[in-house]
Amino acid sequence: MPGPQRLPGPLYRTKTQDEADNTRLQETLLTIPVRMITQAGLADMVLPPLQDPAPHATSADVPRAGHFLLHQAPDRVLAGLVARIEEYFDSRVLDSLAEGSS
Repeated sequence: MPGPQRLPGPLYRTKTQDEADNTRLQETLLTIPVRMITQAGLADMVLPPLQDPAPHATSADVPRAGHFLLHQAPDRVLAGLVARIEEYFDSRVLDSLAEGSS
């Protein structure tokens, strides 16, 4: 007969410390690009709480995809990520050029 299950126990023992750590860490807002890609219809609902720690976070829906975005629409997910990365780095390059010319 198998022994008792122990898997969930350690996870929940750290919950109090995790909450304290998250509260402390949220005092410093994220300045890195944050892009949330979600199934169609959820971005508007899920983005506002994400913008508390990441005020410049953006979101995108993937039309005709459900929970398994990468399996159901890999090309659309990749295109969305590439576009955001290009946008971020283009703006960073432009900002650094502007700083260098002043």
